[in-house]
Amino acid sequence: KKAEMLRQYTRDAIDYLSQVDYDQYFDTLIKPSGKQAMEFSKFSLDSLAASRKNLERFLTLIPEDQLLAAQSQVDARNLFQRPAPPPQQQQQEPEQALE
Repeated sequence: KKAEMLRQYTRDAIDYLSQVDYDQYFDTLIKPSGKQAMEFSKFSLDSLAASRKNLERFLTLIPEDQLLAAQSQVDARNLFQRPAPPPQQQQQEPEQALE
């Protein structure tokens, strides 16, 4: 039963995430009016909130030790893949005029 709940939360979260792109649900071939754009944006934000809610429900069903292990793996991967900082440019002293 728990596994089915996890699958359902995952499916729901993905469905809601796909709704974030309101172009898939509304006719936007013609530029929407200001009011329509606000409604479309609200639709996208509501979809995003619903997806987050499902992901939070999903995470409540995962044992804490597994969540910590997964977070550790993500942190290690992010550290490894972090782009190197740009090289420091050395300030060059202006050349003194020859006398």
